[in-house]
Amino acid sequence: MVASAHEEAQSLKMKMKRKGMPKGGSSDCAKKCNYRCSKSSRYKLCYRDCNACCRACGGCVPPGTAGNRQYCPCYARIKNSKGTGKCP
Repeated sequence: MVASAHEEAQSLKMKMKRKGMPKGGSSDCAKKCNYRCSKSSRYKLCYRDCNACCRACGGCVPPGTAGNRQYCPCYARIKNSKGTGKCP
């Protein structure tokens, strides 16, 4: 069964509110997001959003510093309040 974008967004909000980290390895997310955001002009914002998306998607972050979202469909489906992609 495939979750709708709305259900996935709700799930992300719940995971971000929890104090504990969901399974997926926060240290893996930290390493992946450090590289993913390394060329960003707004590193702190990129890193924060990347980590939230990574944790919500079970540790999946697309390879490279930009693009490649087809490798992590969950990461690509998460939207912000404006309806555009939240994850860098």
